[in-house]
Amino acid sequence: MADYPDVIRVIRLRYGYDFTGYAQASLKRRLMRFMGHAGIEAVFDLKHQLINDEAFFTAWCNTSP
Repeated sequence: MADYPDVIRVIRLRYGYDFTGYAQASLKRRLMRFMGHAGIEAVFDLKHQLINDEAFFTAWCNTSP
């Protein structure tokens, strides 16, 4: 996921959560798994959902690691 830093930045700016100190490999796996469950194939679409749908972000936060 080449756009990983962009996703983390979107989350920080939109929701105030700073995941920069988290293990990158683990967070990437979690994002990729959630994208699969949500039927999202492109990181662009993930960022769009994160920016425009707070319930989507909440759903991601509530998934188990």
